[in-house]
Amino acid sequence: DLVGRDEWDVELDETIFQPRSETSDARSYFCGGARVTLRAFELDWSRCNTERFRTLIAKEDNDGLGGLDAELGEIKGVLSNRRGLIYSVYGYYCAMGASHDRYVMGAPEFASFCRDCELADPSSKACKAHDLDNIFIWTNVEERSTGRLSVEQRRLNEANLDRAMMRFEFLACLVRLAIAKYVKS
Repeated sequence: DLVGRDEWDVELDETIFQPRSETSDARSYFCGGARVTLRAFELDWSRCNTERFRTLIAKEDNDGLGGLDAELGEIKGVLSNRRGLIYSVYGYYCAMGASHDRYVMGAPEFASFCRDCELADPSSKACKAHDLDNIFIWTNVEERSTGRLSVEQRRLNEANLDRAMMRFEFLACLVRLAIAKYVKS
């Protein structure tokens, strides 16, 4: 045995990872936990909940604009309750990608996600394979404004790759997939 057992029994505080316990959002060596994922979800939801997204929801909801806030609250609640699973799925498909930086989901990874979840339905009115491709494209359109964009929105647009979904875009994509699969069909 070349390596003594006590060489591997090192406390994390004695390693190069020690600063992580002070600088990470979790204030821990590990990223999980309800508090951290809820904070991430709230940020993602605020970025997802654009005027364009709200228009989509109002159009598809029976109550239109009159019930928009209630419908958005329901959607937010469902997504928030499932955020652990959603973030795990998103992370998995990002990591399996060969393109970009593996922190975003490219079109090939999205296609794998749709295939693995058996989302395409050739007999569907709005959930055929080409509809799923269009959902990916629709989700990736960056928020533009004829007026001035906020500093945050400009930074987000700069970081947002044009042919890949960021985590907040994945939330909007899931809603759009649900509409195509279960509302329009």
